[in-house]
Amino acid sequence: MIKSMDVVSVATNGYDKYFVNLVISADRYLQVEKKAIFHIFTDNAEDIKKNAINLKNITICYHKVPSYNWPEATLIRYQLIFQNSDHFSSQVIMYIDSDMLFKSSVGLELFPEKWQNELAFVHHPGYWRKSSSLVTKSPRDFYKLLKYGGIGTWETRKLSSAFIERKLRKLY
Repeated sequence: MIKSMDVVSVATNGYDKYFVNLVISADRYLQVEKKAIFHIFTDNAEDIKKNAINLKNITICYHKVPSYNWPEATLIRYQLIFQNSDHFSSQVIMYIDSDMLFKSSVGLELFPEKWQNELAFVHHPGYWRKSSSLVTKSPRDFYKLLKYGGIGTWETRKLSSAFIERKLRKLY
């Protein structure tokens, strides 16, 4: 089991509402020996403090930042992590997008001592849907599946270094 964990997220320009759902789901599913510390880089700590109450397994550390838009918030996250690295002291540091959710238990299956070069990477869960809801509840997803070969926001320009061939678009 992981002894301690610092979790980093950026939630500006309205993403604070997603972050609240993230920490509530983490409080339920994240399994760490000590309380996990969520470092939130935000322009709206007040609303998060009002809505993220009654957390039992999570402590939130607020870092005030300007109102970054997308994609700036995504691009600046590593700079924010680096500039604030003196705030992180846990066994594991995790970055998670503020609009993600924990859907089941996480932690018991992680063994940091086995990670190569002390790093672990995971697949982006993409646009998760129950298979039965793909067509009936989200025609847009069905359209993306047919047109692009997957539900994620795949780069379709062949000149881009992020381009992935259609036949390889399985996990986003």
